[in-house]
Amino acid sequence: RVLGFEISDLQGNAAAMVEPNHPFRLLVRGINLPFAVEAQLDPSHRQRLKILRRGQACSEAVPEEVRGIGCSRTIRKVPVITPAGRSSTRDVPVYTLCSAKPVDSGYDFVTFEGFEILRATGDEEYQVCYCAGKGCHAPSSWMQVPGTLAVGQNQYTWSASPGATIQRKFTTTHPGDTVPVAAVSAAAPGVVQTAGAHPYETGE
Repeated sequence: RVLGFEISDLQGNAAAMVEPNHPFRLLVRGINLPFAVEAQLDPSHRQRLKILRRGQACSEAVPEEVRGIGCSRTIRKVPVITPAGRSSTRDVPVYTLCSAKPVDSGYDFVTFEGFEILRATGDEEYQVCYCAGKGCHAPSSWMQVPGTLAVGQNQYTWSASPGATIQRKFTTTHPGDTVPVAAVSAAAPGVVQTAGAHPYETGE
């Protein structure tokens, strides 16, 4: 039984939400999770995890912006009844054979790491799906972990009018950080978005 999850950076510092473009660690809390002290009997390495957009089914594909999880596409034949009343099957693609393995585990927790969400166009929410390790190829073996995973919006954006050239220099509040200078020549209206982990101040 899973109870919820917690997120942190790779140094173990707890976080309330995921920063876009930065790796993070995810710990699932539970009761009587698969685990054994004896290595040869320990089934914990079979546990799997997926991160999906809120509202997706656990059998669906991992969104493109989520990195660190690979799930293979397979086809399941689902029984259906035709309009004529006959039994038949329908091919349904599922993504349930996933690669992310635990890096640590116990009877009441399992930890995965190396995930990254590359961008966020707004304050987005994701959900976590978990398989205890038995029959993970079957959609029925997956369950949604209680809670939602919040992702913050990218820290800075700017726009340009047609034909304009703009330049923005970023001053970081974190000494020692290297921050790029960006120049954009716009042939058409648009928005250029950069990604970063820390809040920056802009100046001319």
